Amino acid sequence: VRRSTAVDYRFHTKEQQDFYETVLLDKPIVCEMRWVDWKYIDNNEDHFPGVHESFRLNGVDTFVGQKLTKWNDELIMQFYSTAHFYPDEKIVWMSEGTRYQSTVAEWAKLINAPEEHEDDLDVYAKPRKGHNSMAHMYKEIPDATLESHKYGSIYYLLSGLPTINTILRHTLLLKFGDDKMIRGHSINLLHMFDVPEKFKVMTLIVETIKRTTADQKRSCGYAPHIQMLINSK
Repeated sequence: VRRSTAVDYRFHTKEQQDFYETVLLDKPIVCEMRWVDWKYIDNNEDHFPGVHESFRLNGVDTFVGQKLTKWNDELIMQFYSTAHFYPDEKIVWMSEGTRYQSTVAEWAKLINAPEEHEDDLDVYAKPRKGHNSMAHMYKEIPDATLESHKYGSIYYLLSGLPTINTILRHTLLLKFGDDKMIRGHSINLLHMFDVPEKFKVMTLIVETIKRTTADQKRSCGYAPHIQMLINSK
């Protein structure tokens, strides 16, 4: 067992404390997560063509339609500062100076994540797709904006795709900042809804959290899901 080297009781190591104080406290950190009101979407199908069907075919409509647990920003930031995911799927983190542990399987059950199957896709398995891969997702671009328009823009996407993208950036692959351009693995994920392909939801959540802790530019997502894990202990 490693001796605690942190000054602040909330953390086990000085590195965890430094990450919390110099990175997390220095920006608007916790992404606002939302749930989807499918009843409203269904009642206004003309404005959201094929949206609910796309999420249903991907097996995630129930998951993103769940009402969310309220979260505490401080506890979420402590989780991001201290969480460690082990190869055997054990998760260890600290909340207010106390060490807790669980497993990915237990967490998945808590948040009702869709069951993963061997042939489901891993969103991060392939390198991030480029903007040109989205060329087929657009309507005809008007001549007046043809020169300035770029692939990756949310403008002139085919019907349904703008709403799908908005839902994704608030539910499954949370993004903070510029919402006018689609970037990184958000493009890969949108492809999986353009032509429905089931993917591993819990794997996506865990891997995104790992990448967030490694990349100081990212903001913290999945706050309600993390809060449910914290509340279970």
